[in-house]
Amino acid sequence: MISTQRCEYFKNTMVFFPRSSLGINIKSVNKKVYVESTDNGFNSIARRAFYVGDALLTVNDEKCTSVKKASRLLLDALKTKGIARVLVERPVEPAAVAFVRAVLLVNKANVMDPKMPDDVLAICTFRRIEANAAATRTSKEIYS
Repeated sequence: MISTQRCEYFKNTMVFFPRSSLGINIKSVNKKVYVESTDNGFNSIARRAFYVGDALLTVNDEKCTSVKKASRLLLDALKTKGIARVLVERPVEPAAVAFVRAVLLVNKANVMDPKMPDDVLAICTFRRIEANAAATRTSKEIYS
């Protein structure tokens, strides 16, 4: 999936302040890292810097192609220097915005079912043992 729609490009400077947090969820699709959501908390740096659907192209002039690399670059820059410069691609035309929305809806990972709570597992185990015990019991025939 490659977008040929018009986008705006700009450098975004993020500054780390005491008690602030990065506050960003990112997603990588086809070696492009997109902002999936931002934390709306007062301490969030990303809330002021990014919109949902922005693509993070570089952090301090290093190319971002995966979530792991983008996270590492952002966190390292903010922790060591207190500042990070990010090249951002933001869709402008409605077709480009629709394209990015579709990209964000792509679910790459096979989502596993959430872990069953321990009390539910214990009840199921008990009922299974109970059912197996009932199945092995012999019953008296009433029509003999």
